[in-house]
Amino acid sequence: MGLFQHLRTLRKRLADEQGVPPYVIFPDTSLRGMAQQRPQSQSQFEQIPGVGSRKLQAYYTLFTGEIRAYCELHNLSMGLSPAPTTRREAPPKAATGPVSPSVTRQITLQMYQDGQSIEDIARERNLRPTTIASHLVELIEAGETIDVQSLL
Repeated sequence: MGLFQHLRTLRKRLADEQGVPPYVIFPDTSLRGMAQQRPQSQSQFEQIPGVGSRKLQAYYTLFTGEIRAYCELHNLSMGLSPAPTTRREAPPKAATGPVSPSVTRQITLQMYQDGQSIEDIARERNLRPTTIASHLVELIEAGETIDVQSLL
């Protein structure tokens, strides 16, 4: 079993304990980032897409402990640099511009930019496809650049 699957198992256990769907803990995109980058410090962990200050505080120790144990068992290095395309810098927004998108919309954006379809995102996040589509519309209205060719 690969590191990504180990992290999914940990996420599922935490979700079951908390009575929430697994994506509330972290979406798959975050787990993929953890498996690829294998963060070992808080600053590396918070660079993973989907990790904010709340999730950093709540899950840093558990997830980095799992990553560390897996890496030691499989003789893998930790703390790899993120791939250049992992995080995209958002263009600066005008001070009087729209309010920044919510976390849920940012998760939708990250999953969409990772190549997932609206239907796949909806299924994984346990939302309706119309909700995901409205997230994308709101992100565009807020100034995000989104490739909509796949929607046409």
